[in-house]
Amino acid sequence: MIVMNISLVPLQSMEALVKCYMEVDPFPDCITEKGLYSRFAKGVGMESIHILEFDDSKLAEAFEFNGKRILAFSSVPGFSCSSQPWTPIEEGLKMLA
Repeated sequence: MIVMNISLVPLQSMEALVKCYMEVDPFPDCITEKGLYSRFAKGVGMESIHILEFDDSKLAEAFEFNGKRILAFSSVPGFSCSSQPWTPIEEGLKMLA
């Protein structure tokens, strides 16, 4: 399973974002970072997509850690985030069968 965290941070909060990023706990072994991608959007700030992967058997642990990590970033002024779990297509089709 993967989780995509999509976050927005205003440009004036970049210093606070970097400080938080440097201080936040690293991911546990059960979560693999597949990518962290960012872009700057005029009038919005920085938009990031953070892709995390973990085994379904670690779902509860991964969701708990991800939630705590997002909460840590909520101290950054103007920070917002949505966390979206995605399953492989085979798993999604099984749910429909």
